[in-house]
Amino acid sequence: MVEVVAALIWNNDRFMICQRPAHKARALLWEFVGGKVEPGETKEQALIRECQ
Repeated sequence: MVEVVAALIWNNDRFMICQRPAHKARALLWEFVGGKVEPGETKEQALIRECQ
């Protein structure tokens, strides 16, 4: 099982979303900020890293 994190970031009526890189799977689709939790990393640390 792969652990992932995601963030829903909004301000008033606007959400922050990211576009996937052209060279990755599901290229150029839109998604919320997030990603895989790396070995030795907490979910909180992974979310901070992904948001940066």
